[in-house]
Amino acid sequence: GDASQVAGGALTADLRFWFDVHWSARVQRGCKLPTTDPGFIHINCLEFVVVLLQLAACIAALESGYAHSIYGNALPDIPYLLIWTDNTASKSWANRVTTSSRTAQPLLGVLSGLLQRSPLGFASDHIAGVSNDGPDFISRPDRAPNLLLTHFHRSQQIITNDKRLKSWAFFRPNHEFTSLLESMLFSGHWAAPPKLPRNLGHFELTVSTGSSFV
Repeated sequence: GDASQVAGGALTADLRFWFDVHWSARVQRGCKLPTTDPGFIHINCLEFVVVLLQLAACIAALESGYAHSIYGNALPDIPYLLIWTDNTASKSWANRVTTSSRTAQPLLGVLSGLLQRSPLGFASDHIAGVSNDGPDFISRPDRAPNLLLTHFHRSQQIITNDKRLKSWAFFRPNHEFTSLLESMLFSGHWAAPPKLPRNLGHFELTVSTGSSFV
C-alpha cells in the first residue's frame, strides 16, 4: 500500500483485490496546516490508515467468504497477512502496536480492535518506494495528466496502468469504518479500542466501480 496527502491505495495479488481512497477535504486541509496546529495531519498517519484499510479488507475477505472463493480448502485456519509499506513509521506502529506520536495513538485503538476481531496473523515489513510503483500510482491522482477526471475515469486510468486489476475485485470500505478512521485522526489523544462496525466493507467488480472517498 501507499499514501499521499491526496489519496491512498493498495493491492494484493494473493487475494486479487485493490482499493483506491481519496481523503476528505478536511484531511487534505489538515496536511497543509503548520505542524504546531492541532488539526495538522502528518503523512505517516495517512500511510498507517492505508495499513489499517488493508487489514480491514483482509478481515472482510475472511468474514464474507471472499477469501474462501479464491483459495477454497487451501485457505489456512489462521491465514497470515504481511503488509508491505514504504513508510518506516507505519511499519513500526503496526508491528509494535505502540507509538509516541500523539496523532497516531488513536489509530492504534482501531488496530487493536481489528486484531481482537480476527485470528488473522499480522505483520508489516518495508518495501523500497521504487518497488512500490503500483500503489504509488494509485495514491497520487494529483499527478494524472487530466486533473478533472471523474472517479470512474480515474479507476480506468489505474486499470490501464496495471491491467491485472481489471479482473480483480475492488474493495470498498464501509462508510461507518472510514468515518471512524477520520475521527481518530482528529481526536488528538489515545483512545480505547473503539466499537467497529459489523461490516468493514465489501468487494465488487472492478469494471463497475469508481473511487471511494474517505
